[in-house]
Amino acid sequence: DHRHLNELPAFADHNPSSELLAQYVYRRMKDLLAAHPVRLEQVMVSEKASSRAYYSEGTD
Repeated sequence: DHRHLNELPAFADHNPSSELLAQYVYRRMKDLLAAHPVRLEQVMVSEKASSRAYYSEGTD
């Protein structure tokens, strides 16, 4: 389980938890969307219906 996430440099020294995955996705998407007229508000990662992790960095 998680062997593919563990291969990513971002998770080389950290357990790829839902919280860290939400942070990683948010920051990657924020960089990718920087050149577009949009604003990223929040990322939600769900392991199952009752288990979610959210990440946001507030507003600019």
